[in-house]
Amino acid sequence: MDKPQIFQALASEQRLAIAKLLMANPAGLHAGEIAERTNMPKNLFSFHAQILEKCDLLHSKRTGRMVKYFINSRIIEDLITYFMKEFFMADGVKWRLTKKAVMG
Repeated sequence: MDKPQIFQALASEQRLAIAKLLMANPAGLHAGEIAERTNMPKNLFSFHAQILEKCDLLHSKRTGRMVKYFINSRIIEDLITYFMKEFFMADGVKWRLTKKAVMG
């Protein structure tokens, strides 16, 4: 997992919106539906999807002319584990996360 590349990809609000939408829809969504639900033109969605696929956050399956996208939840889980180890359990310090701290 190339963490800097993944963090850079998720630094875009549009790509973060795509990732969040697909995390909420693990069965995947078609490209047009993602573009519509994230309020972006299809060509812009395609641009962002390519970046997310390059860092293995998304994968796609083509059936005829339809392309369905899926989130790679393993990468997301690896990022969460990385944050927990590096930031919340570093040097023996254990931080307690509250819902308020996480949700804002």
